[in-house]
Amino acid sequence: MTNHRDTVSEIMDLFNAEYPLKFSTSPERLKVWAQMLKGFDRELILGAAYHLASTCQWPPPIAQMREQCVLMQHGELQNPTGAESWERIKLKMTSKPDLVLNDMEKKALAQTSTIFDLKRTSNEPTDRAHYIKAFDKLVQKRHVDRITLPEVKALAARNTPALPAPESKQLPQVKDDGGIMSAEDAIKEFGPEIAGLKDVMGKIGEEQNG
Repeated sequence: MTNHRDTVSEIMDLFNAEYPLKFSTSPERLKVWAQMLKGFDRELILGAAYHLASTCQWPPPIAQMREQCVLMQHGELQNPTGAESWERIKLKMTSKPDLVLNDMEKKALAQTSTIFDLKRTSNEPTDRAHYIKAFDKLVQKRHVDRITLPEVKALAARNTPALPAPESKQLPQVKDDGGIMSAEDAIKEFGPEIAGLKDVMGKIGEEQNG
């Protein structure tokens, strides 16, 4: 039974043969490629390698190879684009109202506008630009999350600083002895702002008595 390292060595030999003098192999490089392609089965790795060999003018770097494996693992050959998605949105607004949108399209609409509003828009170029920008950002975020190695995710999560606890502001406690606090005690308890209030109240009293 072919193990993972043998499979990776096989596809590296494939690239070496397909791109003579442009792709080199070495034990160190094999180690890196084997680590980056860990978790994908043999059929998927070979399929991704043959697809890239048939579509790329130059040998793919390991990042592109891993990306292709991830895409094919999710039933895709390439990432969707906002421009392509907008054409589906237009179909739903016009000739195919029953068209089922995917989760990415629903999220992009939630950030921009609704189908109801888009049908009544008077500025389609602006709505189109906003939708495409939102959709492409969501795809990029998903793409980074997909291709990031599990070990890297775990390392980042372990080193994420905890948010500081919110500061609790407590009001000064006043002793309830059943009596009325004097102005002098209030100043000691609550600070100089009470002294200013005392002066204002004194002036009001003088005006009333005058």
